Formats: sequence, C-alpha cells, structure tokens
Amino acid sequence: MGIVQQLLGTMGIQSNKLKKMTFN
Repeated sequence: MGIVQQLLGTMGIQSNKLKKMTFN
C-alpha cells in the first residue's frame, strides 16, 4: 500500500504542476 500511495502522491504532484503551468 505504501508504494501505491507514493505513486498516487507523485502523480498528484505532477498534475498540480501541470495545472499551475496551464493556469499561468
């Protein structure tokens, strides 16, 4: 479960960066 949480966390960070870039 820890590995899954890490993958979801990294995906969330990447999506947040993409959202910030698109909104900027």
